[in-house]
Amino acid sequence: MSNVRRSAAAFDELKQQLDQLDVKLHQPTAAGEAPELAQALRWALETQREAWWAESRMLEQELLSQAVREALYKAQRDQTH
Repeated sequence: MSNVRRSAAAFDELKQQLDQLDVKLHQPTAAGEAPELAQALRWALETQREAWWAESRMLEQELLSQAVREALYKAQRDQTH
């Protein structure tokens, strides 16, 4: 599998995870759950969402720059041969 396909697959998987996480964030608090626990769980989910969002932006940039990086590699390789 090429790097582009791996990155695209990872990006798609990450987007699905973000969608699932957003669903969890919009679910009501469980009945009887301590407010402190509910807030801590929400913060944990929000932190995870931010980390995954940052990773998805990184993968998106990797995908967008792939063609340019390949062209640069080929140009450098051609200069040395």
